[in-house]
Amino acid sequence: MSYGVDLMPCLTSYVLAFCSSSLDKVKESLNAFPDSMNVKYGDSTTSLKNILIFAFQHERRYQNLQFAPSKSVFNRQEHLYDAFSHVHSVCEDLIHPYRRLLSGVLPTQISSLLEYLQYFCQIRCKLLSFFAIVSNPDIDMCSSAENFSSALEDTLALDVPVNSLQSAADPLVKMVSLEIEILARLFKLQCQLSNLEFLNSILSLRSLSIKLDKYSTRNNMVIEAPTPFMNWLREFHSLLLAKFTLYWYTLFHPIAIKPIDVQHNLTKENPHIVLRIQEFVKQHEGSSVSIFFDACLQDFEYLGHSYVPPGAAGMYVKSSITIPCIFTYPPTKSNAVPKKDYWVIVRTLHSLLTVTSWKPPRLIVGQFEAQLGKTFFLQKLEKRYYMAVAVEDEHGALVENSHIRDFINRICDSTQIIDVARGLQSRG
Repeated sequence: MSYGVDLMPCLTSYVLAFCSSSLDKVKESLNAFPDSMNVKYGDSTTSLKNILIFAFQHERRYQNLQFAPSKSVFNRQEHLYDAFSHVHSVCEDLIHPYRRLLSGVLPTQISSLLEYLQYFCQIRCKLLSFFAIVSNPDIDMCSSAENFSSALEDTLALDVPVNSLQSAADPLVKMVSLEIEILARLFKLQCQLSNLEFLNSILSLRSLSIKLDKYSTRNNMVIEAPTPFMNWLREFHSLLLAKFTLYWYTLFHPIAIKPIDVQHNLTKENPHIVLRIQEFVKQHEGSSVSIFFDACLQDFEYLGHSYVPPGAAGMYVKSSITIPCIFTYPPTKSNAVPKKDYWVIVRTLHSLLTVTSWKPPRLIVGQFEAQLGKTFFLQKLEKRYYMAVAVEDEHGALVENSHIRDFINRICDSTQIIDVARGLQSRG
């Protein structure tokens, strides 16, 4: 190996090419590295240039959400976690002489380069493990959001190498750090939405929009096209923005200067929640969709046969204060459902209090009320949210209507972030 070569310009070029997601630029940058960059590793010789190109190829798969490509007889690809883990282990072994079975010490810049590559692979392995949990259908994404956010913040706190190549490796470190910040903020926003925190949600949405723009441009680097992973992050943000609109629609819609602007924004942010509800109501004349928020959710599982506010265990409370309606469509002047409908809905909700909302088949309670000439469908959207669909039904013929139940489940898939989680499923 040629020990007298300054790797700073080479590494700077490589990192910029790496962050731009361009294979051609990465190959071009590697041409600037000396051909003699070989290190003895065990009984064999390892080319550091090969390690660098492997790391980029693994990153390309990561950005394309190819976490675990399907295996075939003629194409046996390893799980991406194992690929990054292998590069991490090689770097770790090369940094420590007693592990690579070679006396002496590597040149400072080579060791520095390996330290940053090892750190990067460590982050990727942690995120891949995290995504495996997120995409698990047995995980309640909404209820687990706080734990997810905390875990990501712990990952962000990992020690970053500080050595002679710091300035050259800085764009790569900033890229992965910003990625973790965005993910942590997304799940933090979900927590805020779950608790109906208006101001905090607005601040988080604004912060995320700025961070996503910064991440997509990679500090004004030229990127060939947004990667599937970048698009996935924006889809996640778009969904949470749509949930914010859903939960605060009755506040925003009446004060909108131009209702058409509201429709434009709904279409732009996410067509799968509010717009889908609007289309359903148009198709079913006389129908309505409402969202209710459990304002007095207890810490213990059993709530009895009514909503009981904290500190009032002996009182049975059923009122719009205890479980307010936060969304109605079509909108009403009072932003509330009719009183007769409200009591039917609250009474029916009791059967959903301890229901697990995210595991299929989800429970949808259908309740026909002959006196009102309506059938009500109730489903638990999140831990503190319930959706009620009321349709005109003279004889109760719609209680088992599959079209209505499919609509409710699709809204539930969106609000529970299930659709977004499916986007992490590996692609071959």
